[in-house]
Amino acid sequence: MKKIAIVALLSACVATPAWAVDNTGKFYGAIDLGYTALNNSSAINGSTWGPTPGTVRLAGGYNFSENWAVEVGYAQSAKSTYNSTVLGIGNGAEVGQNSSLQVAAVGILPVSEAFSLFAKLGLANNRTDYTMTSNYGASVAGVGSSTSLLTGIGVQYNINRKFALRVQSESFGHNQIGPGSGVRISTSMTSIGGVYTF
Repeated sequence: MKKIAIVALLSACVATPAWAVDNTGKFYGAIDLGYTALNNSSAINGSTWGPTPGTVRLAGGYNFSENWAVEVGYAQSAKSTYNSTVLGIGNGAEVGQNSSLQVAAVGILPVSEAFSLFAKLGLANNRTDYTMTSNYGASVAGVGSSTSLLTGIGVQYNINRKFALRVQSESFGHNQIGPGSGVRISTSMTSIGGVYTF
């Protein structure tokens, strides 16, 4: 459903004239603070843990027009711990931490002088550190690194021509942890951030 909304919003950016502040040809910087949720889709022990506070992202971008921009960023999450039942026979503790280097096209749909909607579509190079220990001796530890599709939607409020606030929800894709572990971790982030246009 989120991917359908992103495609619809990006399509609207092509056809809809902008009403908001014109930042065409200007660079911007942003910092986002938020929550990260990790999902283990392992057939052995599927689980979702989070959202965990403490994720920080630094980003920068360039506005090609009132409706299109490109953005690069680096996000680092805090460690997230989830206590689960492993295979229905014992208790386990899963610990995960994700970092992500990202690049994305941003489609912008102004709805007033102050507010605009936006959608992101790009790539995220993710690194996930993962461990699982149990009270019956089983354990998994490994690192996954891969490049996945990044998608996101959000809303931005322009305080003035220089400063703005934004709220967004994003998916960073997934990582396979180590060879043969069967652990597949997906990462999503919900954040609030500040934007400064140079």
